[in-house]
Amino acid sequence: MGFCPSIIFIQQLLKTKHLIQLNSKEQHKNTDKTVDQNQSVVKDAILWWEKKRWIYNLLIIAVTSLVVYDFWEFPMRGIIGGNQIVFEAFLIVLGANLFYALGWGLELTAHYILSSKCLHPIARWSLFILGTLATFFMIAMYFTLRLDVIFA
Repeated sequence: MGFCPSIIFIQQLLKTKHLIQLNSKEQHKNTDKTVDQNQSVVKDAILWWEKKRWIYNLLIIAVTSLVVYDFWEFPMRGIIGGNQIVFEAFLIVLGANLFYALGWGLELTAHYILSSKCLHPIARWSLFILGTLATFFMIAMYFTLRLDVIFA
């Protein structure tokens, strides 16, 4: 009699273990789907932003060139030096490209905080346009404050 209950106990234990293994496999599959979805969102966001980088670079180089050209004849160029101004313009374009990564960085942060999929295309374009306009403003202000004799 003592032998039968222990067999029943072992059988139930094995059934429970089997159910736990099944549940863990299902959870593992769900986790894999979630990981795949997150990787897809990350990949999609980065690809979208990086495909637009060439537009951003063309605009930033054009605006920087126009601003430097506009201020080229100001007296501060003689004090600072033409080579220094060109070097600073190059550094500004590089710095702007570093800050460009904030676009997809903000999108991925919003994805993880809000547990949403991707940003709506209108939201992405809005971030792109606002970031580009903010960069234009910063470039204009930098060279205005740097090269205008009034601020010297």
